[in-house]
Amino acid sequence: MASPPPLWKIRRELDRLGRQILGATEIVTGPVQRARYERRRAAETRVTPGAQPRTGRVAILVVYQPKGLPPSLMLTCRHLSEQGYATLAVCNTPLSGVDRARLTAATWRVIERPNFGYDFGGYHEGLRHLAAESIAPSRLLLMNDSTWFPVHGSSDIIERMEASPAQVLGAQVFGRFGQPNGRRGGPPMLGSYFLMFKDRALAHPAFTGFWKDYRLSSNKEIVLRRGERALSDTMMASGLPVEGVFPRERFDAVLHGLPDADLHAALRFAVCMIPALEERRQTQLARPPVVPGWREETLAILQAAAESKNFIGSVPLVALRHMGMPFIKKNAERHYVRARHAILAATAEGLLPDLHPDVRAEIEALAARQPDA
Repeated sequence: MASPPPLWKIRRELDRLGRQILGATEIVTGPVQRARYERRRAAETRVTPGAQPRTGRVAILVVYQPKGLPPSLMLTCRHLSEQGYATLAVCNTPLSGVDRARLTAATWRVIERPNFGYDFGGYHEGLRHLAAESIAPSRLLLMNDSTWFPVHGSSDIIERMEASPAQVLGAQVFGRFGQPNGRRGGPPMLGSYFLMFKDRALAHPAFTGFWKDYRLSSNKEIVLRRGERALSDTMMASGLPVEGVFPRERFDAVLHGLPDADLHAALRFAVCMIPALEERRQTQLARPPVVPGWREETLAILQAAAESKNFIGSVPLVALRHMGMPFIKKNAERHYVRARHAILAATAEGLLPDLHPDVRAEIEALAARQPDA
């Protein structure tokens, strides 16, 4: 007799079902909610000039920190300034006086707005603000605070993106380029937590038309479909060169190039949410690498883990150490909770570079509240 699914999985599915039910009513409630938001937007939006200079490159950083700004957010802002970006922080919650002072000191401008539309609502507001001031940047970063970045205190990802001939770039691609179907049956998708658009892309009708027609929603499933998925599809269909810095193809190539010792370490700290796959992982860990077929089975398990869940969380040693990803997800899903515990354990063993002290302190505090079970 099959065992019942774990409680976390039941809760996740019930939450998803609830969002889908609410999404089905969007055709009626959506226009009403958007009209209500537009009526109160001007009165409830606060713009504060920051201390950092405006440059020809702008980063719209969407912030949702209802309990106060964490120190790691200042790390992100400092890094963006060091890279020559004027940060427009769009906060989906009001700031305390102390937090407003801290954030304005580290950015070019701060906008506080009603919490409507998730990150795409914040991106939309930031772009409206740039348009209202006739600011046309040569480079635009869209990013949100759903990750710690840069986790080690510095990163070359922005330089690498700027050096690329692509006009549209995402830090990560879900799915694979060049294939008709990607992750979960859809085409490849650029993760919206870190996107770069260059001059031709910013002036392209695909980009301008997308944001002109974008309809805000506070239903997470709709934002994923209408925002992240639709923006990615629109830009990929535009004819502009599109690139992902950390695509699945790169993960596969890096994984296959690792020596057995590094594969064993990656397997030790892999996160397998599928019970049968976790059983395979545990069985494989008990086998010495000299056993015939060990390498092939280890590769198969790690690739299956990455196929079932984002490799940032499913195979964190490969993502952080061998691929050099500068992000750790803050997501509360069990998958990412376990990944953060694995990252802390691997760091303690010296298998990962030291995290920036602010990042490490926040991950440790979160791990204490979210046991790995």
